[in-house]
Amino acid sequence: MPRKHAQHWSHIKPTPSASPSASATSSTPSGPKSVNTLLASLRVSLPYLPSSTTSSLPPTAPSVPPPLQTLLGTPAPAPPPPRARPGTAANRRRAPGPPAPASWLLPRPPPAVALAPGRDAARFQGFSRLPGLVPPPKGSLQALALRAIAAHWRWHAEWDADYLCRLPARLRSVLVRMLGREADMAALEILFPAGVDAEGEAEEAEEATVLDLSLSALSVRQVVALLAAPAVADGEETWDGPAAGGRFRGVTHLALPPPRSTADWEALPRLGARVTHLSVADWTVLPGEGGLKRVARGLLGVKWIDFGGQVGEGEVGERLMGERERERERLVEELGMVEWGGAWRAVETVVVGAGREEVRGVIRAERRRRGGGWVEVLEG
Repeated sequence: MPRKHAQHWSHIKPTPSASPSASATSSTPSGPKSVNTLLASLRVSLPYLPSSTTSSLPPTAPSVPPPLQTLLGTPAPAPPPPRARPGTAANRRRAPGPPAPASWLLPRPPPAVALAPGRDAARFQGFSRLPGLVPPPKGSLQALALRAIAAHWRWHAEWDADYLCRLPARLRSVLVRMLGREADMAALEILFPAGVDAEGEAEEAEEATVLDLSLSALSVRQVVALLAAPAVADGEETWDGPAAGGRFRGVTHLALPPPRSTADWEALPRLGARVTHLSVADWTVLPGEGGLKRVARGLLGVKWIDFGGQVGEGEVGERLMGERERERERLVEELGMVEWGGAWRAVETVVVGAGREEVRGVIRAERRRRGGGWVEVLEG
């Protein structure tokens, strides 16, 4: 039989394995280090996570199935914290710069203030006698800005005319009241443009509903002609030029300046039925007997009307007091002729300077006879 081949390993010289302590203590490398050696040394010198980070991680509690939780009586694990959605306050970056002033964060005042029964004349000594016109809070940024614009109106009318018309309609109405006698036709053209830009395209602007021109230098007939102009399409030409009546077609609360003649009373019916709140305070010139009755037949939409006014003090005030007393007596007589159960059946509030009980008795007697709702008569 042939002999089995025996393998001899004597020609391979075994090499002693290097101990870790020897490799760690060796400071002089014998040759270029390999990548694995470099990585091993980095793991020893720089751990992957710092000890503080590793220790701050919350321990993971072992999960227990719900049936075993019932048997063992262990509490249910806490739910994971909710994830912040994109766009929430947690993920949204804060706008650069200082925080907004406190006046910017105040809520807007209500669009209208109704007259509560039992209010005295102090209600009519504020910013405006007309309900619905509420100025910004005193000391707020809006109030300071509007007063600055009114104080330097000529400059702003020349340089900021293209921007003033873009203010909200509520602030433009407040600015008209602040302008006083400077609220002329030119000012109304700037604040309430006709609705056509420089390129001839129609502009959509917020319509004003309140207009207080009681301090304006305009005449009553000018105001009535401005509001009573026919509402036509923006930019449409008429025989008298570009249409302007559409600017104030949304006005329902109107305060008129004092009249200059009896003809101003006769112009009021041209306002039609759209005006619901009308202030003719400080009007001392009345038409002939029964004239107010004819005026009422043209103002069928009125629900609130103001015939009040204030009288000054001193010698001039005493003289005016006598004149006002005669005018008020005449006003009471005229109000007694009005058809409170007919043309002014919808009137709910009447403000008079004096003679509240007489006017209240006349109106309620007429309503009981011809029908009509409750009416509140105030002095102011």
